[in-house]
Formats: sequence, C-alpha cells, structure tokens
Amino acid sequence: MKKIFYPFIFLVSLSWGCDKLAAPGQIAFVNGTPLTLKQLQVAYDTMFLSEDNRGGTQGEERQDAYGALREEYGALLTGLIIQELVVQTLNNLHLSVSEEELAAEENLIRADFPGEEFERMLMEESIDLEAWRDSLHRYLAVKKFTGKVLRESITLNAQEVEAYYLKHQDAFQVPDFIHFIQFSGLVREQIVLACEQYRQLPDASSIQSMFPNLTIREINMPADRLSPEQASGLEGLKTLQASPTLEMNGEFFAMVLLNRDKARPMTRTETYTLIEGMLLEEKTQAEFDKWLTEELKKASIRVSVHLIPENLRK
Repeated sequence: MKKIFYPFIFLVSLSWGCDKLAAPGQIAFVNGTPLTLKQLQVAYDTMFLSEDNRGGTQGEERQDAYGALREEYGALLTGLIIQELVVQTLNNLHLSVSEEELAAEENLIRADFPGEEFERMLMEESIDLEAWRDSLHRYLAVKKFTGKVLRESITLNAQEVEAYYLKHQDAFQVPDFIHFIQFSGLVREQIVLACEQYRQLPDASSIQSMFPNLTIREINMPADRLSPEQASGLEGLKTLQASPTLEMNGEFFAMVLLNRDKARPMTRTETYTLIEGMLLEEKTQAEFDKWLTEELKKASIRVSVHLIPENLRK
C-alpha cells in the first residue's frame, strides 16, 4: 500500500489548546479520546529504527535542533490525530482492526527477526511492546481504511490509463540492465579458478559443487544500482569475460558478464500496471483529503498548548 500523506495545514486552521488535561501524560483529545505522550514518543522512536545514527547538535546549532525537534513532534502528532480519526471512523462502520488481524501482522514482522532479536530491538530502542502494538494497530487501521473504504469510491478505466501513457510516454523507460555471475569468498585463487571454470562450463550449480566455500550469485539489475566496485569491474567486458578479482569488505570477488540490455522505452503493456498504480494512488490521496476535510469540520480536537507553536497560540 502506498503511503497516505498527512496534510499539516489543518494545524493552523483550527483553534486548539487546552492547558488542563484530564491526566498526566495526555497531550491531546480527539472527539474525547486521549492521545498520550507515550504514543508520541513511540512514533518518534520507530521513525528512527532504520537509521544508523541519530546524531547530535551542539553550540550555535542547538536552537535549530530544538526547532526541528518541535516540528518533528508536531508532524507526528498530526499523524496520530488523523490515525485516531481513522480508527473512530472504522469503529462507526464496524470495520475495526481485529485482534486476529493484528496478531497476524505482528507474526509476519517477527518472522524477520530470529530468536529473541525482535524483543532485543525494542529494548534497545526503549519501546514498550504494548505501545508498539498500538502503533501497529493504527498503521493497520489506515491500511484497512484505504482498502476497504476509500477504494470503494474510486473508479479507474483503461481509457484513463491510455491517456496518461500517451501524454507521458517519454518518461517511461527501461534502464540499462546488467546480467552477470558474481563469485565471492576468502581465497583469491579459488575465485580466479571458479571464473575460468564457469567460462568453460556456464552452469552455476556445477561450479558451486566444485567450490562449496564460495558464494555464487546470479544478478540481473539496473546498471545505475551497481556498487562502484561492480561497475568498475564490469566496465568494458564482453559476454563471458571475467572481471579482475577485487576486494570489498574483507572478501574477494570477481564477476563474469552474461548480458547487457540497453535502455529502451517501455511498451504499453509494461507501463499499464505502473500507471494504474500511480493513478490509483493519486485518486486515493484525493479521496483521503476530501474525507479528512469533512471530518475536521465536525471533529472536536484539543491539543496541549505546550505543543502548539507560540505564533499559533490564541
């Protein structure tokens, strides 16, 4: 599912603010339902799960960092508020995310983490499991709302797809593709010998049985996605020629070129699914914006005055 973009403009279009909230930690109310600082912190932490380094800012840049942090928290709070509106809409339509749906998605995510790595990851990020499940529930709610509610009001016919293709056909190109075999391992001599054997007998499974300590991969990918080392090694090679043996990340590797496919325009058939997805995404976003506009007209939303920029406080 494509991402629904949460418009931030309604932060300035509504008169919000409540200095006294019902309980400590509650930072906003959506139609009477509280949102908490813990939920906001989890949203912030999960935003960085794939980042290698959060970094820090000192000295003269510190004030800018605080301003950026306020903006990030404001955008995340906007997302939480809209998610809560989605959850409430699904409840009213009797389409709420079920415990079974939540468990199935959690199991799917956990499958990517061996052993207790999932719990360890949450612990390292200081994310409570139940708070993470609440975040997952909200994600599934938006996904279900998009698929079960918004998409039902969207139509797309072949004529629209064809018209878009004719108008933008120059933009649809299949890039250069490089098809090659890559041999990698710890012993340079084995890689050189494996390349020579493959050139005589181009059968990867047979070569793998002859050199069980090597990693042999058949790769077919756009040329612009090659690593600099791969691009350099493959440059100028002809079919079934081997590259020099190179070193990267403590391993040796070499490649044998199988084929080069030059860039070309996509056919109508190749572009149909792509264009259909693009148009559906645009229409879905338009429907979402329309729904949100109507919801905000009737919603009761209160946010802690401390989370509203000073120039917007009333």
